[in-house]
Amino acid sequence: VPVRDLPRLPDFIQRIFREGRALFLLDGLDELPPGDLKAALAYLDQLKQSYPATRFVTTACPDCLDGLAGLNFAPFTLAAWSSKQRSEFLDKWSKLWTRYLAVEAWVQSPAYFAGQSGPEQVDPLLLNQWLNVDKGNLTPLELTLQAWAAFAGDVRGPRPLDAIQAHIRRLSPADTPAEALELLALQINLAVKPVFDPRQAREWIKSFEPPEAYEAGDEESEPRKGRKASKAEMAAAKPGVLAKMAASGMLTQHRNNQMRFTHPLFAGYLAGKALVNYRAEAVLDQPEWSGKYLALRYLAAHR
Repeated sequence: VPVRDLPRLPDFIQRIFREGRALFLLDGLDELPPGDLKAALAYLDQLKQSYPATRFVTTACPDCLDGLAGLNFAPFTLAAWSSKQRSEFLDKWSKLWTRYLAVEAWVQSPAYFAGQSGPEQVDPLLLNQWLNVDKGNLTPLELTLQAWAAFAGDVRGPRPLDAIQAHIRRLSPADTPAEALELLALQINLAVKPVFDPRQAREWIKSFEPPEAYEAGDEESEPRKGRKASKAEMAAAKPGVLAKMAASGMLTQHRNNQMRFTHPLFAGYLAGKALVNYRAEAVLDQPEWSGKYLALRYLAAHR
C-alpha cells in the first residue's frame, strides 16, 4: 500500500467488511491453548455479529470445533496427499535442488576455492525412489523435511524424526547447545504459552547465556542495574541465545516484545526430547491443546 494511502486504509477495510466483500482468513487458531482460544472465539463471534455478510475461514482442531460450531462454522477436512501428489512434489523438488541448490552449495564450499573437483552427487532418481517408499503417513511438512535432509545429505537416519532433527540443526545457532533449545521448548510447553515474553524466557535459559549477553529489544525494555543499556554497551556485548535463535530463523519475533518458535512442530519435537528426562505427568495434566499432543508424540518417539 502506498504511504500516501495509509490514512485511508482503516476506512477502506471497514467499508469492504460492511459491504460483505471481505474474506477473513485466520490461521493458527488450532495452535492456541484453551485460555487464548476462548478469547479468539469471542473475537470471532463479535466480528460475525458486526459484519454478518463477511465470509470467515479459519484453521481448527477437534478440541475447538465445539466453539466454532456454535458460531455456525462448517467444518471441512483437508485431504492427505495422494501417492501421485507426493511423487510430483518430490520430482519438482529434485529438479529444482539439482538445478540451483546443489550447484550453489558446491560453489560456496572451501573445496571449490581450493580447486578440487566437486563431490559425486547421489542420483536424484534413487533418492526419490527411497523417499516415495512408505511415506503415506507423513504430513506435507514432514515429507518436505525428509526430502530436504536426503538431498542435503545431512540426515543421520531414515526416520521422519531424523529429518526434523536435521532441520533443527540447520536452524540452530552454531554455538548454542541443543539443551538450551530443548529447555526453552519445555518451559514454553509447561507454561502453556506458545507465544512468550523473551524476558521470561531468558530466565529459563540463563545458564546458557554468554557473559554480557544482550537480546533484541534490550535497549528499550531490559534495564541494566536500573538504567538502559548504552549503545556502546550494546556494541560490546555478545548476542544472547534468543537473539541468535531469532537471527537463525529458529524463533520468530512478534509485536509487543513477544516471540515464538517458527513452527509448532519444532517446539513439540524439542519439548518431547526434553521430557525424556522430565516428569511426563506435568504435560499429561495440562488442558487439551496442540502443544500437549505434539510434546507427548515426540516424547514417545524419543523413547
